[in-house]
Formats: sequence, structure tokens, C-alpha cells
Amino acid sequence: MDRVSVHAGDDTHSHVWTLTLPDDATLGEAVRHVWDASYLPHFVSGRGDWTVRPSRASEQRYAEVNEQRVEYLVDPNTRLTELSSTLFWG
Repeated sequence: MDRVSVHAGDDTHSHVWTLTLPDDATLGEAVRHVWDASYLPHFVSGRGDWTVRPSRASEQRYAEVNEQRVEYLVDPNTRLTELSSTLFWG
């Protein structure tokens, strides 16, 4: 996992985070786990809006996530092994 920096003080350390999931884990399970683990920074207004992609440089989007909803752009039941070994939150 990796994510973008959200303010000047937030870029002083790496945001790479290793998440170990079962071999048959799905995109939906990974998104829920990351959200529940508080990996994403908190803002006064909540956790902001996040796009889940295979990498920082990728234009492909897997999901749009915020406090109110998760909109999957691919089937959330798709196994991670079919998508990417990395998820980037930006």
C-alpha cells in the first residue's frame, strides 16, 4: 500500500504500508480493512476523498472512497491477485 501526502508535515516519512491478507482476499475486503485500520489521515472534515489505483502513475481506478460511500469501479469481489500486488490511495 502507499498513499499521497496530504500536507507539508505529512511528507516527512514514507506512507508505504504492508497489508497481509489471505491469498483469496478481494478488493472489497482490502478496501474495508484499510479504511477500518485508520491508515488514512483524518481531517477536521473527515477522511477526505480517496481514489484506489494499482499505482501512483496509473490512470486506472478501482474505487472511489470517502466517509459516506465506496463506489467500486471494478467488481469488489475481484480477487486482489487478479488486479495488482499494490494498492495506491491518492
